[in-house]
Amino acid sequence: MAALPFKSPYSRQIALWVLRAFSTAKAYRFITADIAKFLGLPKDIDRGAIAKLSSTLGGILRELESTGEPTGLPSHVTENISRLARMCRLNVTEQAILQYLVCDRIHPVLIDTRISLRAFDPPANTAAHFSRVLNVPRKAVANALMHNGRLMRYCLVKNEMNGAYESFEFLLFHIARDIFQKDFNPEHILRHFGVYSPSPNLGLADYPHLKPDLDLLLPYLKKSISSKKRGVNMLFYGAPGTGKSQLARVLGQEAGIPVFELATEDTDGDSILPASRLDAIQTAQMVLHDRHTLLVFDEAEDIFSSAPTERSVVMERKGWFNRMLETHRLPIVWISNSINSLD
Repeated sequence: MAALPFKSPYSRQIALWVLRAFSTAKAYRFITADIAKFLGLPKDIDRGAIAKLSSTLGGILRELESTGEPTGLPSHVTENISRLARMCRLNVTEQAILQYLVCDRIHPVLIDTRISLRAFDPPANTAAHFSRVLNVPRKAVANALMHNGRLMRYCLVKNEMNGAYESFEFLLFHIARDIFQKDFNPEHILRHFGVYSPSPNLGLADYPHLKPDLDLLLPYLKKSISSKKRGVNMLFYGAPGTGKSQLARVLGQEAGIPVFELATEDTDGDSILPASRLDAIQTAQMVLHDRHTLLVFDEAEDIFSSAPTERSVVMERKGWFNRMLETHRLPIVWISNSINSLD
């Protein structure tokens, strides 16, 4: 066989993943021209001749797996993913899946592979597919992709159903792109989910009408923080401009902890979908799990409001939402202009 065209450990790693993904013979016919070029296939290869194509690609795969040439991501990317995995306390299989899905967001050949395989009869077992591609035990993959697993719970990975086809993707392209930068800091992913609040312009004295409530709320918040109590939720509601956001900042200042406001717009200035804002709570909890922080979820009415023909985001995810309210680690202030849509 001619010398393989892969000149770096990274290109060999991508080739391994792609060839394993297409290792079912009938799937080879869906290889695109760009994938074929990356794999070093001749331009005139007959993609309709399944047996011949299967033999050719099978030979490339066997040579890659037996040559002893190193495979893997650039060293700084591997370290960045390892740092993120340590922060999320991921096991070996979860980290392998994360590594693959991060690259799947970045590398055009992996993107083409994912899209092409959707045209093929989808694998009956998603865990079996990832097990084959990553060369890890199927049971470990199935456990890693469970809805209550760390990858899904921390909203690093999302799954979507398109007919009978279930696909898994790394949640945010922006974070995948950051991971490929040499100056990546796992805590910087928070920039995609919100900002730390500035010091408040008001103080407790500016809320005399709320003094009885604050005399209860502030000690409760401080005690909850010191005891690491889970499921602490506070609701501030009222007309716009009445100082709800300022009060949340005052609470944080009085309790001696920073206040992190979850974003309502992304870094491009576009509105973030309500479901994505809920996911951001989980990601913020993951990044900030080892420190005291007060989370603020403004415009909460967006997740509770329903339309005549659609249920609200909370109603669509009611079981998950109730569990999250009861178990989240960091205290949350929910801010809404109205409570008419609350259950």
